[in-house]
Amino acid sequence: MVSFFATLLNKFSSATKLEDLITEADIAQIEEALISSDLGPELAMDFTEYLRKQIKGIMAKKISRNDIPKLFSEFVVGDIKGLNTKLELSKTQLNIITLVGVNGVGKTTSAAKIAYKYKQEGYKVLLVAADTFRAAAVEQLKHWAERAGVDIELAGDKDKPSAVVYRALVRAAGYNIVIIDTAGRLQTKVDLMQELSKLSSVIEKNAGDACKETLLVLDASTGQNALSQAELFNAACSLTGIVLTKYDSSARAGVVLNLLRKYKLAVKLVGTGEGIADLSEFVLDDFIKELTQA
Repeated sequence: MVSFFATLLNKFSSATKLEDLITEADIAQIEEALISSDLGPELAMDFTEYLRKQIKGIMAKKISRNDIPKLFSEFVVGDIKGLNTKLELSKTQLNIITLVGVNGVGKTTSAAKIAYKYKQEGYKVLLVAADTFRAAAVEQLKHWAERAGVDIELAGDKDKPSAVVYRALVRAAGYNIVIIDTAGRLQTKVDLMQELSKLSSVIEKNAGDACKETLLVLDASTGQNALSQAELFNAACSLTGIVLTKYDSSARAGVVLNLLRKYKLAVKLVGTGEGIADLSEFVLDDFIKELTQA
């Protein structure tokens, strides 16, 4: 991840010393840098207000430009401390992982990667092709299931997503994890969002005792639109976390901090490449360290 703090401090150092105390002009520059790094105006203003309080409050501190990354880290950690970034998987009960999100973010690939990851860890996994809106989706997931070495519940030509999920749950005895790939949909399409609510109802009715995770799949390069996605998908199907795709050294992914702060939605898994094994668990401390490195 490219840290905007490195760019910011270089900009400061070209004109003045980093050891110099922060000025009001510096604070305005910091706010602008935060917003341009996909951290958003709300977080930017909250942090700069925090800086002002540190400088001018009762316990006033002498803060230099060099202190900015450390202070930002302390600021965000205070808001999200204790947030669980682990998938809650049971060894004794059925686990159901439903992937949701807009078109093109990598839901089908993520479903396959998750299936492969847990197959390698000894779980018996069933993939569910509940994307009945996209013509090639079923064949694509079938191909990925073969690569991952896991079973799959296929959709027929006229199947509705809820019917495919129902058949999978009837079949689920003997499996540890059921992973449901849903159709990509714009969060503003009411009818398609209602379909997710139907899927949730089918799962609750037929596997109410299962351990359930509903994960929003987000492209790491997505900007503040991710907040709208999180809000509306959460309303439709009660999200439990995020899968971050297309995540590499050039992806700023600062919007993740807004998701963590505003919705308490933690990233659970990170896709780092095109291969089936290119999936990692999300480590919050490492993410903040990369974001704030100078």
